[in-house]
Amino acid sequence: MIQMNMLNLDVSVLVVIALIWLLMNILNKIYFSPVGKIIAERENKIARDSQKLESMTVEIEEQTQTIEKVLADSRRESINLQEELIQKGEAVRDRMIVEAREKSKSLFDQRVKQLDSEISRAEQHLSGEIESFSRKVRDTFL
Repeated sequence: MIQMNMLNLDVSVLVVIALIWLLMNILNKIYFSPVGKIIAERENKIARDSQKLESMTVEIEEQTQTIEKVLADSRRESINLQEELIQKGEAVRDRMIVEAREKSKSLFDQRVKQLDSEISRAEQHLSGEIESFSRKVRDTFL
């Protein structure tokens, strides 16, 4: 009977092994495979999202660099335009100063000529009156 007990034990071990194998197959098909697929899908989605995020980050950096370049160019252009306007303003100011000097010199020259002509007329007038005045003085004293 001892042998029978051993045989029963051996068969029960085989039955337990077969049941464990069957349970593993059932669990694998019902639980582990779907869970594995879901995990794989999530990993794939995370990888795709990560790649998208990386490409978007690169695109944003490129756009930022482009915007910074445009801003720098705009600043330089603005500074150049400002300097050009300052130079034009200074040129207009200098031209106006030269014109004002020329005009004032012209007016001064006209006024000097006018005064010279008035002095000449006054001299002529006085020369004519000197003779009459000297006659009056001579007539008065003589």
